[in-house]
Amino acid sequence: RIRIPELARIYQRQRRQQELARLLTMGMVRFLSSATRLGLVDEAGTDVREMICRILAETSPHRPLPADDVVSIIASLLASGIVLPDMQLRHILSWIADLRPGQLAERDLATLRQYSFFLLAQVEGSARFTLQRMPVEMQTQIS
Repeated sequence: RIRIPELARIYQRQRRQQELARLLTMGMVRFLSSATRLGLVDEAGTDVREMICRILAETSPHRPLPADDVVSIIASLLASGIVLPDMQLRHILSWIADLRPGQLAERDLATLRQYSFFLLAQVEGSARFTLQRMPVEMQTQIS
């Protein structure tokens, strides 16, 4: 990961509540993706969780994000090492389950598999059980 001190100052300014409120949902996804790839998010994951909550507040299982943005969110979760609560994770993964086979590139499927392995490797049982409690169709799609 790249570490540039000037970016940390810009990120802290952009992360303020009033600045985040200006971003559209797609802009928030891109901001989250960029911040995690550059290693600008806090170690505890508070930033990532806050942005995910904002993104999920603007969407629903019936108004999904485009597949590329969903994969970007999952890649951000993987890069930051964040395990979402059950309801939020189900919300995001339900968008993946609604996709037809072939709508995701191999690279995107690999990202989904890596995050699934990351969840299964968690010591805390609730993260593993989130995947196991999902409908079979959803499990099949993300595996």
